[in-house]
Amino acid sequence: MNWISDTASPPATLLKRLVFQATIYLIWRERNSRLHAGPSLLPSLLFRQIDRCIKDAILARLNRKGFRNLLSLWFANE
Repeated sequence: MNWISDTASPPATLLKRLVFQATIYLIWRERNSRLHAGPSLLPSLLFRQIDRCIKDAILARLNRKGFRNLLSLWFANE
């Protein structure tokens, strides 16, 4: 929780929030999948889904002010 609440810079904070939200959502979805359907994903596939979810969220909002340089920041931290 300290990592998410650290306010280094506005783009970094926004990227942290996106990562946090995507991770929580996809882990919750994986949990439900295991409870109801049975099969589980490999951790590497879960990480790939998180990566894709973050890229999609950034690309969908490229016209917004805070999201313009976020994709390059995401690629720099990969």
